[in-house]
Amino acid sequence: MSAVPAHAPRPPRPTVPRPGAAPARRAATTAPAPRRSDPRLHVVRAPVHTRTRVPFVSLCMTILGLALLASLLLNTTMAQTSYHQHSLTSELATLDRSIQESQAALDTAASPRELARAARRLGMVQAPDIAFLSIEKAKVLGNPKPAQAEPEAQG
Repeated sequence: MSAVPAHAPRPPRPTVPRPGAAPARRAATTAPAPRRSDPRLHVVRAPVHTRTRVPFVSLCMTILGLALLASLLLNTTMAQTSYHQHSLTSELATLDRSIQESQAALDTAASPRELARAARRLGMVQAPDIAFLSIEKAKVLGNPKPAQAEPEAQG
């Protein structure tokens, strides 16, 4: 950084004789010093900051607010899903209990004792001998006898 303007010519350097050297001879005519093509240094002002940080700060605050809002919505949705899952789990337990009770009632109704009791209520009687029909051979296997109805107890 120099205070010399760029267009000012440089003064010539004085020549200093060296010790032990022959005296320099001067040319009859002094030629002007050749111009240098290097740029000269000059003072430059600092750049003026015309932009403010307000848009950047507002963008950062907006992003932060949106991230906070997204986090809140995600947390709320997860809590709602958790309540719904708990509700479905309790409903599943109730249905499972109902299935077990229905299965137990079916097993009880399908027992031989209950089947015999239901058959007597419908008016059926037990056959004394069991016989089988063979469709392939077209025969009756066993010794079938007609069942006798039990006399009804009058009460």
